[in-house]
Amino acid sequence: MNEELKKIFQQGNMVVYILWGALTFSQLIYAFLIYMKLLGAPEPSPDFFSGNLLSIGNIMILVCLVAALLSAFFFNKNRDVAGLEQELKSMSTSLDPNHQMTPGQFEALKNSGPEIIKYFNLRGRILTRYILSWAMNEILAICAIVGTMFGMEKIHAYSFVATGIALNFLMFPKVKEHMERLLRPGVNQTV
Repeated sequence: MNEELKKIFQQGNMVVYILWGALTFSQLIYAFLIYMKLLGAPEPSPDFFSGNLLSIGNIMILVCLVAALLSAFFFNKNRDVAGLEQELKSMSTSLDPNHQMTPGQFEALKNSGPEIIKYFNLRGRILTRYILSWAMNEILAICAIVGTMFGMEKIHAYSFVATGIALNFLMFPKVKEHMERLLRPGVNQTV
């Protein structure tokens, strides 16, 4: 891969790290808002987690569970090297002109060959799945804010936020490592 192509891939990877940091930091801001009670939340409601299946607390726990499971699903699709190899083999060799890049970058990629274009397209899918995972993790913190507005105790709200932050740290982006595994000998000989 020439230097221009390496630069294109490195710029895209930097965006992913910035997004990860922003989505993780935003959850800390949610925790701070809960701490400051800027939302004007009422006192904790004794029936927030009542025995009723449709209580707000139970619904929020269900939403958080679904979000965490979706997050794990998207994240694990990125960790499955065999699945990534299959995606790479079936990936289109045409470059989408709607990708966010300069005309010079587009020309460099277009002239690079079909295997590099496949690699670039797969990288886009991996980045999308990372972003979806982090968005699902942030839902936990958003549920904490909503729960605080409806009277959730702060300790419960903090557990939602802490879980979201912990999941983000566990799902730190490793795009470069994924791509290096795919470029190892025997997987994609022509890149």
